Amino acid sequence: MSLLASVERAVERARSAGALRFLPTKPVNHGRFILRVAESLRSKPKPKLERKPGGDQDPFDRKSLEKELVVCDLEGSGDDGGHTVLLNKFPVVDNHLLVVTQRFEPQDALRRVDYKAVFQVLSAFGEREGLAFYNCGPHSGMSQPHKHVQVVPLPSSIFKEEIEEAIGARDGGLCPVDGLPFACFACAVDLGTKSVEDVGSELERMYEEAKERIEFDSYNLLFTQKWWLLVPRSRDGFGPIGINAMGYAGTFLLRTQEEVDFVTGQEDPMSILTSTGFETQ
Repeated sequence: MSLLASVERAVERARSAGALRFLPTKPVNHGRFILRVAESLRSKPKPKLERKPGGDQDPFDRKSLEKELVVCDLEGSGDDGGHTVLLNKFPVVDNHLLVVTQRFEPQDALRRVDYKAVFQVLSAFGEREGLAFYNCGPHSGMSQPHKHVQVVPLPSSIFKEEIEEAIGARDGGLCPVDGLPFACFACAVDLGTKSVEDVGSELERMYEEAKERIEFDSYNLLFTQKWWLLVPRSRDGFGPIGINAMGYAGTFLLRTQEEVDFVTGQEDPMSILTSTGFETQ
């Protein structure tokens, strides 16, 4: 069975069992940004990131997983304990997936084996294209301490033109995205001529190079099968709103009309992303 077919089957099963709680949102277009308003999130408490690994408090622990949300296991090798693909229990878009490590690993730098698992999931989206995103560090919008990468259909709000223009102007390697007002670094992903293992190793090096260019303790990653983007973070929110990696894909998830008014009241929402990141150097 293909991964996409496994996802469709898992969605049907989870809906029938009441395990999938789709959050109704009211999408609002604001310039090139998409504002998704989910007022049901207003009463949702913020997770405690100091939880101990494993056990009942870890929703990704093997013993705690809701079986209805499990799509499939991805095989590991060597010192890799493998990954599991899950449905997001509280999605705001269709086919919101999580790629989690089967053994507890902290939410820190992605390794080659993590990239291999995520690219396997991204390939299932086919022509629709998928976007993987990762929140790392106390100012990133991170919600769980157990390593997990999220995958969603590529949103129309993504800053694709600026990213591809920056990559196209360089002959390989890591490059700043000068067309965006916040500091970020991009590189091409070449799965056509390189193995997924080599691409994963290359992205590990790109992360290390980014750390040499600017000092940061938190960051967001966004990547597809064509490009990879790292955004250093300075704080996790601006005013009343919290920002995670999807903010840097041009999509804000908001809890109240007051938060919508706050964003639309800004002269340019890009200023929010600059405030929670770093200005372009």
